[in-house]
Amino acid sequence: MTGTQFNLSISILFVGYLTMQLPSNLLITRMRPSLYLGITMLVWGGVCAATAAVQNFAQLLVVRIFLGVTEAPFFPGAIFLMSS
Repeated sequence: MTGTQFNLSISILFVGYLTMQLPSNLLITRMRPSLYLGITMLVWGGVCAATAAVQNFAQLLVVRIFLGVTEAPFFPGAIFLMSS
């Protein structure tokens, strides 16, 4: 892995994270927050485990994007749940 590939694989997480923040906030108001956050954390754990199966750079980028997508609901969702 080159330095550029490493930097890209680290920063690509934020692509999924930023694109899913707004849709996640809209979904959490329509579902029970405790159920929604529980499901997203289970999926997040599965995506984290899938990182171990990565064989090449392209797979790493895809997994990192999905990691950002599944990580996005947690912070705003936790704030929403505590404020309810």
